[in-house]
Amino acid sequence: MSENNIFRAGKFSQAEIELMRDIAKKHRTETRTKISKMICELINWRQTNGVLKDRACRDVLIRMNEKGLIDLPPIRTKPRKKPARAIHRLKVNFKVPE
Repeated sequence: MSENNIFRAGKFSQAEIELMRDIAKKHRTETRTKISKMICELINWRQTNGVLKDRACRDVLIRMNEKGLIDLPPIRTKPRKKPARAIHRLKVNFKVPE
């Protein structure tokens, strides 16, 4: 294992990198978050409390992507919120009582 396989203080085997590459390739239409969760499940990468290390995995995937080791799908931007619909005011002529 070379130093090139050390990301975020974690050492990844060539087999793990290949697994990450395959998952990213097979799930190109998914979000990066979903891909990182799949990888965490498969390699059982969890915090001490049992929660998936999803954010750490995404960070590793981004770094691997930058080095050309894997090919992640493009970042999705969140769609803008639609502006609140204008309330159409009814034009009503009221007569003042006499």
